[in-house]
Amino acid sequence: MRKQTLPCYEVFTRKGETENMHCTTFEKEKARRSYHLHRALGHNPGLRVDGQELTITEADRLMQKKGA
Repeated sequence: MRKQTLPCYEVFTRKGETENMHCTTFEKEKARRSYHLHRALGHNPGLRVDGQELTITEADRLMQKKGA
């Protein structure tokens, strides 16, 4: 049986040429909380999964709660 690799989630914001990393984790729930916190604060966070940057729509869809 092969080991399963966990995706790496990175929550960040950009302002001009500066990028601030807010959260780097393998736990989706931790990334979801950080993403929604920064959305609520009006920071317009971005999300990368395994180094691939997602669009806002893709990030919102991925970070939704299960069953919501």
